[in-house]
Amino acid sequence: MHINASDQLSSVSKPCSLRTWQDGDIAFLKTCNAFSPRDYNNLIASGYIHEKATCHPVIILKANPGKAIITPVTAFSSGPENDFLPPWQQVYHKRKNLDDFRAFVGTRRPNNKHASLKLADTKMQMPKPQASWVYLKHFWTVPDTVLGRFNKAAGILQVAKDSLSQLRQDIRQKYGFQLRDALDRLGASPAVQPAPVPAPAPAPPAPKDLPAAFAAAPAPAPAASQAVRQAAGSHTAPVFYPHPAMAVCSQQATGKAFMTYSKVVSGSAR
Repeated sequence: MHINASDQLSSVSKPCSLRTWQDGDIAFLKTCNAFSPRDYNNLIASGYIHEKATCHPVIILKANPGKAIITPVTAFSSGPENDFLPPWQQVYHKRKNLDDFRAFVGTRRPNNKHASLKLADTKMQMPKPQASWVYLKHFWTVPDTVLGRFNKAAGILQVAKDSLSQLRQDIRQKYGFQLRDALDRLGASPAVQPAPVPAPAPAPPAPKDLPAAFAAAPAPAPAASQAVRQAAGSHTAPVFYPHPAMAVCSQQATGKAFMTYSKVVSGSAR
């Protein structure tokens, strides 16, 4: 999942009270009703984790002292009563991304693109061998205080090293931004070089409804107009400009034409 994440797994079961969670362990996310007020506010009330995700076995994807990134293992309401109907065929879950489902050995896979998840001890199996799925998008960082031992198995279940590595890789490739947030919460986000700042793009023309302070400056006046303004500014008396002769001639010609037309109509034209 994370480039610097440890892939070392331990197959030794230890008492839960002395257990330090390791990558690949299968723990139990307590019911939200058992959370402390602080954990409840940080995880549930904040909307970070949905309460329905609690009370499930979870895979420890990455462990740090006091915290862990987890992903739940769930049956998605599949069981003997519905002939182990897979979640992607259920109305409630059919809109989920089909390619995000991963299944443990014995559980139906959505396709053959991804191998089944395996346990480190091949003699052991999940308590629900026909209904144990992981959904890639569902992973969060939680404190150890909300984790307990998964007591549906004789000992501590662990995911096989190759299955854990593949699960991490798939999450990193598909949900890198969400993973970075989880690593930040875990305190394990790797240092990265800042990305180069691109050159600013030219600003688009300001819309007409923007305040005057955001509008573009007026275009410079033509050279001829500036010369006239400068000449006008150098005289104390106002400057007058004669009307174009063409305009006067046009008006006189129009008047003569109108008079001639009137004489023709009245019969007095000669």
